[in-house]
Amino acid sequence: MNKCSLILVLACSGLFSLTINAQTQAVTSTGETVTLYENGTWEYVGKKKDREALINSSSFTKNPGASFLVKSKRTNYGLYIDPTKWRIDKKGENESDAEYSFNFKNGSSYAVMITEKAELSFELLKEAALVNGRAAAPDIAIVEEEYRIVNNNKVLLLQLKGTMKGLSFSYYGYYVTGQSGTIQLISFTTSKLFNETKKEMEIFLNGLIIQPDVSVTPVSKM
Repeated sequence: MNKCSLILVLACSGLFSLTINAQTQAVTSTGETVTLYENGTWEYVGKKKDREALINSSSFTKNPGASFLVKSKRTNYGLYIDPTKWRIDKKGENESDAEYSFNFKNGSSYAVMITEKAELSFELLKEAALVNGRAAAPDIAIVEEEYRIVNNNKVLLLQLKGTMKGLSFSYYGYYVTGQSGTIQLISFTTSKLFNETKKEMEIFLNGLIIQPDVSVTPVSKM
């Protein structure tokens, strides 16, 4: 196994999952206790709370070089990628929850697309990312968090950092939930390489779109 493959295996091991058991409780990153239900709903224990992350006033759109559309088979989400920079890899054993995995052609970074038909909430999606992440990297933490408008759709940006097997990883991802279902589009690399690869990872993430409802017949252009 080459070095790049080893990094991919370590970074994916047990981290990317969207599994939520029936009526379990979890503690959020701010100390509140929440009850998680199997149907995707959740609520705070003992009180209700509505909290929003910061909203970035900028608008983010797909790069002109992102010309190849990767369509989810589970949801209405899609992703435009630049085929000269990114390639689609076959799923491996350590990416069983991912619908697609991607590899930056210079070998410095990777990405996964995890989709789920259930509509959750942004807050629950964030907590699920942390709870699942800590199973693989106990010290994982949110470094950056904000809402963005990407191709006219609201997404939650999370940058996380954690250590596995003595190696520090940085994760940079978009999280979306709604009537189209739920998607985690997560790019990642070693923390040492994060600053030099962040721009390319962000360009990759900005290809995320919600595809039109296939049940609606599009109007032909004149």
